[in-house]
Amino acid sequence: MIILCEPQCEGFEHVEFNSALLEVVKKAFPSDTLLFLSEKKHLEFVQNKLKDLKDIEYQPITIPVRNYSDIKRQFTEFRICQKIFAIAEKNKVEKIIFCSVTSPGLFSIKVLSRKYKKIKILVTPHAVLEQILQRPSFVSWKSIFWIKIPLLIGNNNSIQYLLLGESIKNNLIQMLPNLKPYVSAIHHPYQFQDVSNSISVECDKIIKFGAFGVGNRQKGTDMIFKMVEELNTLNLERDFQFSLIGPILDKQLKGVHSERVFVPSPDKPISREDFDIYARGVDYAVFFYKPGTYRLTASGALLDAFSYAKPIIAIRNPFFEYYFDLMGDIGYLCKDYAEMKSIFVDILNNKINKNNYRLQQQNILKAREKFSTANIARTFQALL
Repeated sequence: MIILCEPQCEGFEHVEFNSALLEVVKKAFPSDTLLFLSEKKHLEFVQNKLKDLKDIEYQPITIPVRNYSDIKRQFTEFRICQKIFAIAEKNKVEKIIFCSVTSPGLFSIKVLSRKYKKIKILVTPHAVLEQILQRPSFVSWKSIFWIKIPLLIGNNNSIQYLLLGESIKNNLIQMLPNLKPYVSAIHHPYQFQDVSNSISVECDKIIKFGAFGVGNRQKGTDMIFKMVEELNTLNLERDFQFSLIGPILDKQLKGVHSERVFVPSPDKPISREDFDIYARGVDYAVFFYKPGTYRLTASGALLDAFSYAKPIIAIRNPFFEYYFDLMGDIGYLCKDYAEMKSIFVDILNNKINKNNYRLQQQNILKAREKFSTANIARTFQALL
């Protein structure tokens, strides 16, 4: 048996990733039964996505309230980790995979790993790694939970950090060289849509640009409205529309409107069914992320774009650059906002060869096989 635990996400959050990770582990170790532990609603979503996979058991657990302070979360997470390790010991489990982690959770794992020395532990940090790029709090007890602290102390051979991309691994090791013996990487697992029958030579009369995921200024959502304003002043040959396929989290952006920016679900998370409809309807996936972002975390929205074979228009950052190098011509990686604008103008003025669009889609479909769950499973098997 192998235990996988999701200690912080609830509801639909991270369902796509955790479902794909479970599939990867099952393909890597087909003779092992998997036990997935998570919040009840999250568990039901994952179980529904994996209903065709056998030998996976599901057990709900109580997770800490999201807005708990770190110090309060520390006690709760330690009790959760105690329970997980106790289940592992009772069932003679030798492998535990934490699908995500918080700073308090990592402290708990480090302490308990000393007691359960025979158990191999794989920890998957997501956006929590971005804390390394921030200054720690000046409040002394809060600085203890700066992610750099639990990452660096108490490491041992039973613990391995699983990062979702070679670029993230390389950046983390460059920042924290002492972690090198404890860091491994795989491609971000994802269960891709079958869109092989929807490859087209050219877009419809109206070009539709889509941004996937939540909307806030950190992800450059405000730049979408700015771009639309600037494009509206030009005499373009083709009409266009931008879509934000996800809720707007930034209160200051909720009051910003444009006839050419369509937000189907501004106030609440969009359903998976609606996401699928709107994602299939866009022609290009656009990313206004700042150049310094995604150095230490993966972009699930980029994988969404690959899933629907949508060519990318994005500002260059390390994570995106890695995938463009890996996959070839899959769209347009721009050095800045100005270059991005020129790409939009060229597309809307028919200055880009129409065959480019189909070629980019074909390259995405071909290259994404490199990080299918079956291929990732072979890498994953070697890690454990």
